[in-house]
Amino acid sequence: MKSTLTSTPNTKIASLGHSHGYRFESDSVTLNASFDALPSADSGRTWSLRLLATPGIPTNAEDLQNAHLITEVPLPPMSELTGAVDNFESVSGALTPAGRGAHVITLALLSHQNGGASEFHDFSTYAHSETFAHPRFCDTVGITLNEDTVTLSLDCIENPRASGNTSGTLSVEVWATATPYTGGRFTGEPVAGAILGNLEAGQIWTPGTFTLHAERPSTEAKHLVVMLREWNGAAFVSRDYLTFDAPTPSASPCTTDEKAHAPVAPSAEAIEASPVVSETKPAASEIKPTVSEAKSSEDEQDSRISINTATAEVLNRIAGLNKTLVATILKKRPFKTLTDLAKVKGIGTKTFDKIKALVKL
Repeated sequence: MKSTLTSTPNTKIASLGHSHGYRFESDSVTLNASFDALPSADSGRTWSLRLLATPGIPTNAEDLQNAHLITEVPLPPMSELTGAVDNFESVSGALTPAGRGAHVITLALLSHQNGGASEFHDFSTYAHSETFAHPRFCDTVGITLNEDTVTLSLDCIENPRASGNTSGTLSVEVWATATPYTGGRFTGEPVAGAILGNLEAGQIWTPGTFTLHAERPSTEAKHLVVMLREWNGAAFVSRDYLTFDAPTPSASPCTTDEKAHAPVAPSAEAIEASPVVSETKPAASEIKPTVSEAKSSEDEQDSRISINTATAEVLNRIAGLNKTLVATILKKRPFKTLTDLAKVKGIGTKTFDKIKALVKL
């Protein structure tokens, strides 16, 4: 179905042509489109294509402004695109939505004026909704938040992807947010986290219950989000999540659990994906670190972040470290002992005591 925004701009000077589409492949997407435009379309403007995901069918500019941004691709001048024999085509990274609901996909054409706001000129919504096969929680997820620790209970984590599609490095993270998380970009306070490792296609982990060091969220935080995130080669991206109400200052400890089948109620147009069941379970040696056995202090050590091998992105996730300290750590490593970390300029004994439970060599 094809629609044209009437709220902005007042005069239509460019639109998507009769031929356009998209194609997902792993964490990338190919956009393909033709265009129609007036000669004045390039006057003081640049253009881009956005691929967006929404839980329902967008009907106006506000729906698109609040949509999940999968990718945005800059376009050549409209004068080069209008009337071209071949469609414009571009491959870019795709930040697909977290969770397991169905998503309506929309291709939008925008203009950008120097120093001015962007405007939606045209968009096309595709009739076929998309669901994405990401690593995900299965069955029950529970959380107990204490003063300086958080206990997570994860019945299982599965990778429903096709054979041969092993996940990137997975992490489980707890974040505190002011508003409910819905599966895209977010702003929040890091509470706790642990690296889990890689999960082969069709396999299931049964992590069980384990305890992590935690930062108590501020009073502004209204929700706790347990996220399953995956390293895609450039950053950790959210793959699945469950949202809980954050405890009030008097509610300590806070214990709650939830089924992982429906992280957020989908709209009427969404289709709930059935969980993939696999009888294949990885051997204990395949899960590094093995958080499923994290009941002793020695096993808990395996869920800590290595200061000698972790990337800057991973080190930046440690509460108490900032980009400057991480850059210094990268320059000073390898470290021979964990206490050598306290000698790094800017860390000292106070910060080291705060983070030593989260790291290892």
